[in-house]
Amino acid sequence: FDSSADRFLDVESLIFLLEGLANIISQALTR
Repeated sequence: FDSSADRFLDVESLIFLLEGLANIISQALTR
């Protein structure tokens, strides 16, 4: 259970980082 929870957190953090990166890229493109 702990390992699966850690994986879920890793996936959520990864998605969060990807969304942040996409936001930065979109801002740079629109600038």
